[in-house]
Amino acid sequence: MPPGALRLEKEEYFGQVSIRIVPCTILGRRGFIVRTDNIEYGVGIHPKNVIEVISNVAFRNEFGLEDGNAIEIFVE
Repeated sequence: MPPGALRLEKEEYFGQVSIRIVPCTILGRRGFIVRTDNIEYGVGIHPKNVIEVISNVAFRNEFGLEDGNAIEIFVE
């Protein structure tokens, strides 16, 4: 895991799968890459080349993004 990354075990938050949370910057905004162990091991709902990003803004609305748009994400 990159420096600054966090890991939440499923038992810690009463979930079904453990997750990794990696701080990042996207389009000048702070955010987090969230990745489940299932996705990491190729058995999740997304392929490994798709990432989920969370933030306090809706990137699609804020920047007019659509599926397939290319953006840079900087891992901190």
